[in-house]
Amino acid sequence: MKILLGNQIIEINKFQFENIVKQFKSVVVDIGTGDGQFIYRKAKQNPDVLYIGIDASIDSMLKCSIKISKKPSKDGLKNVLLVVGTVEDLPNEMTSIADKITINLPWGSLRDGIVKGDEVVLKNIKKISKANTAISICVTYSDKYEKEEINIRKLPPLSLSFIKTQLKAKYSFYGIKIDNVYLWNNDMLKTLDTKWAKKLAYGKKREIYYMKCSIMN
Repeated sequence: MKILLGNQIIEINKFQFENIVKQFKSVVVDIGTGDGQFIYRKAKQNPDVLYIGIDASIDSMLKCSIKISKKPSKDGLKNVLLVVGTVEDLPNEMTSIADKITINLPWGSLRDGIVKGDEVVLKNIKKISKANTAISICVTYSDKYEKEEINIRKLPPLSLSFIKTQLKAKYSFYGIKIDNVYLWNNDMLKTLDTKWAKKLAYGKKREIYYMKCSIMN
């Protein structure tokens, strides 16, 4: 699997990865981590938890990668791992590794897979999950603001009804249960504590859908 360490991409094998994981009491995987600031802040608060951020964009993660590689006295962290990859092609080394999975405001193919209930996306989410893994997904787009994007990507209209019926059935088919769905407003979005979430939170009023999911046994 490919890891971004400082400004270098390095390859680590299953044995090396397992040696890292066993140093911590639990593992949180953030898919589509972007600039990595969400997991960086969480990692500082929970030093006994390993936070793994996954993103295809090396440029987005680079600043965080350089920061975590520094000495602890200079805000470096040992409990953050930045994986170069996509949800469609997750490393086999990560199979059954996550105690918790977060997907915050996905965009592009990740968002498309989440809202369409794509087979590969959902199977890979389950692949890296343990039997009791908690999954939180926060997603938003609107015909008011992203009409062109919706049309080009052929995205379904987001609503509580759609998620609780059609999307819930698709998730269930691939072994993921949508336990609860909440309709958030802009103020609630601030609790995610990410750069993109804050930008949206202080922008135009929109509906945000927050899903709490679990693995079906």
